[in-house]
Amino acid sequence: MQHNRKAAAALLMLVVVIAIGMIVYFLYATAIFGPAHRRPSAPASRPWLEEDLIKPAADPIAAPKRPKPKITEPRDLTAAVARDGAPRGIMTLSLTPDGRLTGDWKCDYAHDNQHYSYEARFAGNIDPGRTYTSESGAKDKSRLYIIAKGPYTQTITGAQTNRTTTQQGEIYITGWLTPQLSAHGLITITTDRTWSITYDWQTDP
Repeated sequence: MQHNRKAAAALLMLVVVIAIGMIVYFLYATAIFGPAHRRPSAPASRPWLEEDLIKPAADPIAAPKRPKPKITEPRDLTAAVARDGAPRGIMTLSLTPDGRLTGDWKCDYAHDNQHYSYEARFAGNIDPGRTYTSESGAKDKSRLYIIAKGPYTQTITGAQTNRTTTQQGEIYITGWLTPQLSAHGLITITTDRTWSITYDWQTDP
């Protein structure tokens, strides 16, 4: 009986020690990394969830109906790309009457003694089924949705060491085409879909 009491007391003491250890660990981790809600598990922009809107080459694409713009002949667009107001290269878009689009993005800039270079190409299509909604909730049925995907390569070169590292991943282009055939939207890049970086793009009005 006395042996059982000693065993129970020892077990209770072990549980208390483990509980205290876990409390200390979580307090220490929070002090270093901050509260858990500051480290979201998913990126804000996740266009890969709409990847099913990109049609295979053999599938027809529905033609847009008024008031959405119709592409009656091949159209080339050039867009300025920016992140937080800083220029991030030029993107080109080529649209065809069958609703397909192709394009590329090139970007070169320097930051913190490093030179960054991006190259990407992509392909996709229009999707007349989507309706534009502003941040205030107002809908505009005259805008036509576009989505595309492709590979990108990032090269970083140290200004002092001349050392180069390369990163490859996926690029997504999403945006809206107006009846005047100007367009705006987002570039989203990711390597593994657990994070993403977004850039704004805008054609000339």
